[in-house]
Amino acid sequence: MSDDQQRLLPILGYGENLIEPVRPGSGGGEVAYPRTYTEARDRVKQQVSNLRRAINAIPEEKRLDEVVVTVRLHHKFLAKSIMD
Repeated sequence: MSDDQQRLLPILGYGENLIEPVRPGSGGGEVAYPRTYTEARDRVKQQVSNLRRAINAIPEEKRLDEVVVTVRLHHKFLAKSIMD
């Protein structure tokens, strides 16, 4: 398969948790967000900035062609999709 035909897929840690049947919750209620949107946005922007600096600090002779990073979502905000 050529590079332009290759389809890259994400690697999901503990992805097996996402294939179990969805069990409806017993109720709703107010969602307690761990941080506001603005706080989350600023936090992610700072982390991306730090990551870029760390990658750029790797000496050219030791840097690979690709960099792989891990993004973790808050466990309460993982959503399963139901497909028919």
